[in-house]
Amino acid sequence: MHNPKHDFGLVLFGSAETANNLNDQMGGEEYANVSVERSLGPIDLEFFREVQQVKAEGEQHVKGDLLDGLIVGLDMLCRFVGAKKYRKRVFLITDGEKEAKYTATELRGVVETINGNDVKLNCITLDFCNDLAEDEDEDDEEGNASPNKDKTKETGESANQIKNRELLLQLQEQTGCAIIPAETAIELYQQFKKKEYVTRTKYRGNLQIAADLHVAVQIFTKTREETLPSLKRYSKNVPENDSADHGKIVIEKTYTEVDDTEQKDVPENMHTKAYNYGKQLVPVSKENEHVLKLG
Repeated sequence: MHNPKHDFGLVLFGSAETANNLNDQMGGEEYANVSVERSLGPIDLEFFREVQQVKAEGEQHVKGDLLDGLIVGLDMLCRFVGAKKYRKRVFLITDGEKEAKYTATELRGVVETINGNDVKLNCITLDFCNDLAEDEDEDDEEGNASPNKDKTKETGESANQIKNRELLLQLQEQTGCAIIPAETAIELYQQFKKKEYVTRTKYRGNLQIAADLHVAVQIFTKTREETLPSLKRYSKNVPENDSADHGKIVIEKTYTEVDDTEQKDVPENMHTKAYNYGKQLVPVSKENEHVLKLG
């Protein structure tokens, strides 16, 4: 699910190591426990190997919260892009268990960086903010301006997760970022995932190159056309119902004689096909229809 022209980077926050440009600029005092594991660049096999080698830290570190990781990631992104035109996107993945410590000035700076550089932020949450995946239409119908803030007591989230939830909701309000629970993110990914098929041989035999030279070959299908399911019509002028077939429109055809004033249905066994011959319609019975077929 990537384009060869895409550039990827990987930043870990809450890590034992510290390796980022902002920490170096500030003499090692700020943005500790944030590590740039992979600078922005084309994705390759080594990138996947580095991701697979990432392991969860055994202990919590004092510094390196989600906002620190976001700031370091934005700094790396903006320095890489410069004045060039890129579609900029940041995926922030967190379980929210580490409290984010920040000031109003720091948060305002993050918001200005995101909005000023046209960065699309997607926050993927692990084991918290799960209720945010509910249908927004249902929230609108209930008439609540911000119902998500009232549900924290029912989700079983820790105190730090609740605080980070408020931070993410502030970012969402001020930058329009998306908050996506991990379960929903996986479902969205699977919709675009390539469907896997068992490789089957379409032909197995010998390829004759000369009279006394044969090579055993097998032929497999590399690509095949996949058609989308046909669209079905549904009526909106029916009461709401959870049934999948509710409101489905079924088309029924009936045939009548043109000059029949009572418009009685003509049984199917009395239907006859007709073909245009000049300006006339010539009826053809089923018995004689095969005569008209070419070849």
